[in-house]
Amino acid sequence: MLGTPDLSAFENVRDSIIERLLVRSTLVQPGPSISDYPELSLRFDQSVSLYRAGAFREAKEQFSTLADFADLARSNAGFTPRLNAAVCAAASKDWSVVLDLLQPIFDTGRLYGHPLWNLAVAYYHLDQLSDALQALELWVNRAFKGHARGLILIAALALKNGERIKGKEALQRATDADPEYALRS
Repeated sequence: MLGTPDLSAFENVRDSIIERLLVRSTLVQPGPSISDYPELSLRFDQSVSLYRAGAFREAKEQFSTLADFADLARSNAGFTPRLNAAVCAAASKDWSVVLDLLQPIFDTGRLYGHPLWNLAVAYYHLDQLSDALQALELWVNRAFKGHARGLILIAALALKNGERIKGKEALQRATDADPEYALRS
């Protein structure tokens, strides 16, 4: 254990930490509900190509169309394309669309990993700090309880939201989990 982190010093840099570390995540790979069907797989790959080319709005539209089309072919086959449409919306900084796409999935308890992280990013950019904090805490608890980056962000968001005790506890947990990372942040 490194000891008690300097909360005052951390508060001075919390906003820059949030801006540097709370960034959108990447696309989700297709599962068998897409990859086992040549037409769906081809459309998925075309959407990925648009994303990689930086045509985020077009990729979002393609993924959204694919999600609807895939759901017609097989129940819930549009799940991954819908998650990726949200990634494209995040890349375009269209945070309300990210929320529209991911919130219903979150509400059913089926949002994990990168998409859950992206929901936290969207909440933050829409100034919904309590929701961003809740999503990030859930992400850390589901991903890896000792995830220093997630814990540092929880600390920063909690302090920004006026939750000093939660911020201090998260910063301590981050320091305990990875002292070197916590110090560099």
